[in-house]
This record gives sequence, structure tokens and C-alpha cells, in this order.
Amino acid sequence: GGGEVAEAVLPGVRGRKVVHVNWAERGGIRIDEMGFEAVGGDVEVADFVVAHGTEGFSNADGTVERKSMETIDEVLRECARRKLPFVCANPDLVTVNGPSLHVMPGTLAQTYQSFGGPTPILLGKPSAIAYTTALAYLGIAPPEALAVGDSLHHDIKGAADAGIDAVFVGGGIHAAKLGLEGVRVGEEAEVEWGVSEERLAEGMEEEAP
Repeated sequence: GGGEVAEAVLPGVRGRKVVHVNWAERGGIRIDEMGFEAVGGDVEVADFVVAHGTEGFSNADGTVERKSMETIDEVLRECARRKLPFVCANPDLVTVNGPSLHVMPGTLAQTYQSFGGPTPILLGKPSAIAYTTALAYLGIAPPEALAVGDSLHHDIKGAADAGIDAVFVGGGIHAAKLGLEGVRVGEEAEVEWGVSEERLAEGMEEEAP
């Protein structure tokens, strides 16, 4: 995933002090264990920004201070003003969280660019580096791999671009477009594919950065 790619790539980034947008409840990433110093939301001392999550800012001691999305946006606006590099470790825009969708770091990358910041460095799907890193780790070629995912823009398009076959999970973030919202695993559901392809095309446009 993007986190593993980030761990491999980040040591080559210039600077040590980072505004680290992290998870507070979904399982945070210890960026200090990669040799960096998290500075909370202290933009003035930061060398760059890394987004692993969307729930708060990492502190130097490894704790994560939960913040509202409005506060995170305010800090990112200041980072963009300083033209700090932005590394997005997971370019997904949303993910399924129970019955609702949860904002992911890819949304922050879009926001950062809209604030006038430098073009974000995307380390996860659909970027080629996510697939080349995974294939190298497994020691296999693209025809030997199979990608599984629920995001047309990130999982399915990324795999296609990398020459990897893919399985599309219809009950994920596009479930509403497919008429599968609320359908449980193992239940049968009918999908009108002629209509759904149109809706999925619209959904992919909405999801694309």
C-alpha cells in the first residue's frame, strides 16, 4: 500500500521536520520511526508535509492530536503558502466506513493543490510506483498478479495501466451507483449493467483528482 511505498521513498526526501497528517483512531503511522520529526501543526518549522491519514497531526512523541477537517485545512493552507512539498501516502479520495464514506488523504492532496501548493507527490494507487514496488516485493511479473479493489480510478485504472488483471468489488465506494448499497456479502442482487456503466463513468469522473 501507499504506507509501505512511503516508508521506502521518504528517506530520500530533503529535510527532517514534517507536518504529518495522520490517523487518530484508524491506526496511525509512526513517522518518527522513519527518521523524521513530527512538528504537529507548526508550519513555520516544517520542511514538508506528509498525509497518511485525515484525523489529526502527529507530535514528536508519536502521539496524534485529533483535529477537525476545518483546522487541518487551515494548516494546509499555510503550508501551501510556504510552498512546502506535499507527499500523499494514500491517494484514495474516500473509503467505506460502515454505512458512510470516510475522507482519505487523496482529498487533502486535492485541497492542497487548490490552495496553490506544489503538485502533490502521490505514492499510492493509481501511481505506477505502487505497483512496481509491490511486484518487486513479491518477485513476480504483472501477468502473475491480480489486483482487487472497489475504486475505479485508483484500483482498477491503476492496475490496468500497470498491465495487471483486476477484480472490481461493486459493494464498495461505488455501491450506490450500482444499486448495491445495503446489500450484504452472500446476498444476491441484480444490477442493470447498461445503466450502471453510465453511472460508473460518472462516478469515476467524480472520483478522479
